[in-house]
Amino acid sequence: MSKLESGIDQLIDRVKNEAIDKAKAESNSLINQAEQKAQAIIDEAHAKASSLLKDTRDHIAKEKLALKRELELAARDFSLKLADRLKEQLMFPTLKESVRITLKEPDFLKTVLERLLVQYVKDNPCNLDVLVPKELKVTLAAFFASSIFDSLDKNSSIRLIDEQGIEGFALIKRGEHYVWDFRAETIALELMRLVEPNLRKYFTSQHKSVSAENPQAAVV
Repeated sequence: MSKLESGIDQLIDRVKNEAIDKAKAESNSLINQAEQKAQAIIDEAHAKASSLLKDTRDHIAKEKLALKRELELAARDFSLKLADRLKEQLMFPTLKESVRITLKEPDFLKTVLERLLVQYVKDNPCNLDVLVPKELKVTLAAFFASSIFDSLDKNSSIRLIDEQGIEGFALIKRGEHYVWDFRAETIALELMRLVEPNLRKYFTSQHKSVSAENPQAAVV
């Protein structure tokens, strides 16, 4: 082989080696770029997944809190409605009936009327009409004619009037239309006003303990 041929072969080998080295370098660069892009995609995916997980957890926490509040409100409404239902359908009718029976007892009625009328008229001379049930007028008439009222001011007078259907009694200040209402329903309503705060307080405290132990039980 001549020196010329040998030099050409060496040139060819060098060109081939340079081309191969260049190809390898470009290949390694492309691989590095691909790996970097892949890592960036993976990192971005991880970041999005973490953000999505956080958003999901926050959403679940908000939903749980909203559900808890809804259950508490439902339990409170249930308790208040139950208290109102008990008041309207059980307690008030029972109270009213007890008051009605009591106000029909002549001895009790006489005692109450004596304390109210004698004491009031002594301090405030006036003319009073006393409305009572028709069936009790005869019984009470003898009571009003007794000596109990002899000590009243001569300028005062008490007149007994029967009224059909009245349960209890009422005092009317003649000429002034001033009325003291002692009917069974009025007294029962006043008693309910005294009982109602404790009734509501009881059921409100009960619904809190029930919802804490078993939230579903409070809204059945």
